[in-house]
Amino acid sequence: MNNTNAISTSVGDVFEYSLDPSEETHKILTENSLIAFFITIPGENGCIVESNEAASKLFGYTAEEFKVIRRQDIIDYTDINFLEALKYRDKNGFLKTITTGIKKNGEHFPVEIFSAIFINSQGEQRTSTLITNLSEQKKSAWELKQVLASITDGFFSVDFNWRVKYWNREVEKISGIKKEEITGKIFWDFYKGSKKNLSYFKHKKALENKISVHFEEFYEPANVWLEINIYPSETGCSIFFKDVTETKRLTELERIEKEFLESTAAYNSKIENNLSHYLKEIEKIHPGMLCSVLKLQNNSLYNWAAPSLPQEYSRVIEGAVIGENTGSCGTAAFKKQKVIVADIENDIRWADYKEYALTAGLRSCWSFPIINSKNVVLGTFAIYYKEIKTPTKEEEKTIERAKNILTIILEHKISEELLKASEESYRYLFNNNPSSIIIWDINDLKIIEVNEAAEQLYGYPREEFLRLTIPDIHPKEESIFFLELFQEVKSDSFTKKTLQRHHKTKTGSSVVLEISSHIINYNGKKAVLTLGNDITEKIKLESSLVEVRKLREQQITDAVIMGQEKERIEIGEELHENINQIVATIKLYLEFTLTQNKLNPELITESKLLTERVMAAIKKLTNALIPPALEEIGLLQAVNDLVDSMKLVNPFTIETKWKNFNEGLLNKKIKLTIFRIVQEQLNNIIKHANASKVEISIAKIGDEIYLSIKDDGVGFDTAKKRTGVGLKNIKSRSEVSNGKVSIESKKGKGCSITVVFTLP
Repeated sequence: MNNTNAISTSVGDVFEYSLDPSEETHKILTENSLIAFFITIPGENGCIVESNEAASKLFGYTAEEFKVIRRQDIIDYTDINFLEALKYRDKNGFLKTITTGIKKNGEHFPVEIFSAIFINSQGEQRTSTLITNLSEQKKSAWELKQVLASITDGFFSVDFNWRVKYWNREVEKISGIKKEEITGKIFWDFYKGSKKNLSYFKHKKALENKISVHFEEFYEPANVWLEINIYPSETGCSIFFKDVTETKRLTELERIEKEFLESTAAYNSKIENNLSHYLKEIEKIHPGMLCSVLKLQNNSLYNWAAPSLPQEYSRVIEGAVIGENTGSCGTAAFKKQKVIVADIENDIRWADYKEYALTAGLRSCWSFPIINSKNVVLGTFAIYYKEIKTPTKEEEKTIERAKNILTIILEHKISEELLKASEESYRYLFNNNPSSIIIWDINDLKIIEVNEAAEQLYGYPREEFLRLTIPDIHPKEESIFFLELFQEVKSDSFTKKTLQRHHKTKTGSSVVLEISSHIINYNGKKAVLTLGNDITEKIKLESSLVEVRKLREQQITDAVIMGQEKERIEIGEELHENINQIVATIKLYLEFTLTQNKLNPELITESKLLTERVMAAIKKLTNALIPPALEEIGLLQAVNDLVDSMKLVNPFTIETKWKNFNEGLLNKKIKLTIFRIVQEQLNNIIKHANASKVEISIAKIGDEIYLSIKDDGVGFDTAKKRTGVGLKNIKSRSEVSNGKVSIESKKGKGCSITVVFTLP
């Protein structure tokens, strides 16, 4: 090969390289190239838009001067061959020709021109042109090789038979093949089987059709993504490529993160489905990677998403308890730190689980805890490989990004689910609350929400209810009260209030509600929540009870008055029938004695005896009227004294039963009540029962005092209304002391009265 051909080939290589659109390549060509380089606008004038320093040195113009001159100012347009070459370029997209250049000083010199049409990043048509001074070919060829060697992108060139002509250092680094090994050899011989892949057909297309080709391809031996540009020339192809793995990875991560965020934000989306899709996309970025996300609940891990792990393996680890040496995930969740296990089979942390993992073909596992903003572990993000492996720098970057976005999404999703559950719980409690609940706007008084109890109470269906205002459900007579309440609610001093007010239903009827109101924020509005309990029936019942109570009090008063009247009659009868007669007899005896000249001892003695009878009768009458000194002698002794006095003048026996009874438990009021009841009933027995035996007992059972009075007299029919006041007095006295009276009696079967008092 002669020097001219060698130089042409080298220049052609640079020409092909000049078409690479990357900024770095363009910078190298325009700033460092020793060959004059121009970018022009196609057309008659061929306006120059860009040039390099080599062009200024060659033609004598500055870069700014080039922009104001035309193509014909530096190229001899009288050369017919050059004009024909331009037509060829317009038709085929490129040209190569030798013509005459014109320097600024007017000097003419021979040049070789390489030019091609291309489309820039703005979609505009431009031409890329290299001009070589043929008088300096040898020098330029050496310098050109130095420039090619300095290019940081991968660059190699081949002839039409795919024989490698040039192979720079970056190609050596990515491919692992030294230029000495491959230069002059057939390119495809070094890549067996490659003729079936995309790269081969792209190269073939560029070479056979003489067109530029741009594409991206994953180069598996180096585990990198390459951006490849192929430019054909008259001597073969120039191939430029650069490692875009990081850019590709970041772009792809941004895409899948965007998709993940959008799908998660979608209404009613299922987090499990979104997670599975996201993990699959990450696995595509790093072939061989198997991802999973586990959820932590009650110190146990549960599968959230594991799209590529064997189902049997996912099943056996379901519900694993976290702790030291519980696999990568269990340990990571327990210790709140990442766990990298490169060799599952020989790592102590997998002692209890390695059998399952190895059976599933899993050899390494790296786990990263997902920790929320409150330092709570939500779950784990795990990476598996079917080979012994530690993370590469690229994998660590991907994992860190994935872990961060999983933390954000899962924390948000869990909070969202908790909020949703809380809202559902609130909604359930709101709708199923037995009390009426109305929420109304504090500004326009419109009712903005009601529950089912409110609908039932007021009679309005929900849609109709929400068209009302609060004044619509208040009677007119309540307007003043409501105005005061409204003013208070609008002030900052309003606090929760509970009141009883009248409300109006749809039918116009009035209901009495116990209302509790307080300020809330409802959907961003200041509102009032009013909770109402219908107490209409309660009020009616209380009114009825008041009437009953009044009636009962009247009955008790009547009974007391009747009792007092009875006592007065009995006293009157006693004074008139007994004491008065005796006193009258004494008077006669004394008058008769006074008429005699001497005292009559017999009459005086009889008068004395009659006087003693009067005194005894007065004492008996006094004991019946005046309460005994219970505080002094005690209840039981007072009852015993009463019983003893009854035994003297009545033909029946009285038995008392209160052994070991502690009367200290009773207050003065209950003691007096018990004594009077015993006294009243004994009088009733004397007058009506015709009994031969009476039994009185007092006992304490629990917190209650039982008083029982039984007789074996004639008895009576309890169903018949009785006109006497004796039993009424007993009932009245009992009720005053919160006692309950029960009476059992039948004709010929005696009578039993039991009074139960509850101790305070």
